[in-house]
Parts: sequence; C-alpha cells; structure tokens
Amino acid sequence: KSSYELALSLGHQLVDPVTSLFSFELSEDWLKGLEGLSFQNIKATLKIGEKRFHQNDPALITHWGMSGPLIIRLSAWAARELHDSDYRADLLLDFFPEMTHEALSRHLERRRQEAPNKKISNDICLKIPKRFWQRLCDKLNLGDVIWAQISKKSFRELNEGLKNSKLNVSGKGVFKEEFVTCGGIPRHEIDFRTMESKKCSGLYFAGELVDVDGITGGFNFQFAWTSSFIAANSIARSLITKKSNA
Repeated sequence: KSSYELALSLGHQLVDPVTSLFSFELSEDWLKGLEGLSFQNIKATLKIGEKRFHQNDPALITHWGMSGPLIIRLSAWAARELHDSDYRADLLLDFFPEMTHEALSRHLERRRQEAPNKKISNDICLKIPKRFWQRLCDKLNLGDVIWAQISKKSFRELNEGLKNSKLNVSGKGVFKEEFVTCGGIPRHEIDFRTMESKKCSGLYFAGELVDVDGITGGFNFQFAWTSSFIAANSIARSLITKKSNA
C-alpha cells in the first residue's frame, strides 16, 4: 500500500489492484464428498453477466469447490469481472469437449441398446471418475434405474450433465491462497527498457507494483525476477554515470 501511495504522490495513476489466480468456491451440495477427484481435460465457460470466458485444462474437485489449472487460469482471465460481481458467476463444464452433444448422445444410446438391463449408475461407459458418474446419476434420480427404463427426459438430462453441467460460483477459495494481484502502476507510465518511471526520474518499478499478471504463478515469478534485474541494472548504470560526471 505504501508503495502505491508513493507512486500516486509522484504523479502516477493506479489501476485498482484485485486478486488473481485463485480457486472457486461452489455452492453445490451434490459435489460434497467428491473432493480429490480430478479430470484430465474439461472445457469450461465462465458466465458473468453478458461476458463469457473460456478455458480447456485439467481440474480438481476440492472440499470447497474446484481448483486446478482450469480454474486458476479462468480466475486470471476474469479477475476484474469476478471482483465486480462479488465472485458470483455461472460455471458451465463440458466433461467431454472432444465429443459433440450428438456424438455423446449416440454413444449413450448404443450403450442403452447393448446393456438394457444394467443399472445406469453402475455401468460407467465413459472415461470419467466412477464416483462422479454415480453422483451425477443420483442427482438425476437415476441411481436405481436400468438403461431400458430411462425416460427421454432423463436421457437428455444425463447428456446435458456431461456436456453442459451448470455450477454456481459463490466465492473465492476459502483458504485465501490467491497467488497474485492484477492492477498496479499502468504499463504506459513505465519505460520497460529500464523499468524507470516516465513520470518521475529516478523512480523504478518491479514485480507486483506493475499492472502485469500472468495465467500461472511461474509467469508472475519470472516477471518479478526479470523486472527487478532490469531495474537494478538500470539503477546501477545511472549511479555510475552520475559518479563519472561528478
């Protein structure tokens, strides 16, 4: 805070800092007990008002909601919008992005024809965690239903649950594990060749003070190290030049 105040007092503007790179808290009781389940590739759409953010990546169900590269990167793309919406949003998950709705429907229909007397909740005919499949079946009241008995409505709901499952984001991860902030000193007010202020000679910036944030912690560490290296070398050259001219 004191660094921002100093920059403001010396003529800089400030892009309001907000947290970025965090997990999502979900208000979904049916996911409770599934913590630790992971998915190798999910397509997600985050809906905040009229805006949409998309990402494909692995994901993990946690005690409080979801995490993993999928969620962390979505939180980066939508950091400001999530902040403005008080971290309320709709999260739409496609567990089989490589298949269309029609292709998945045909796959399930083939299974219905092949094993009409099998209980759906025990007949995991897709590459998906067993516990998730069974919990989804329970959610759709298919726990004790065999394939031959599934109604057209329930069949469509099962397809929809696998291709367009809607979850309610109700906040950030409960352990305050945010990695970085977005916002800070606007980039156009800094000379990135030296990291020196364009507003105040002799003032240099680095790392989190600058309005720069990446989609993973590694990129943010690298920017912090690189910008600090550039700033330190620029300061050293400036001091040497001043000493030489003295």
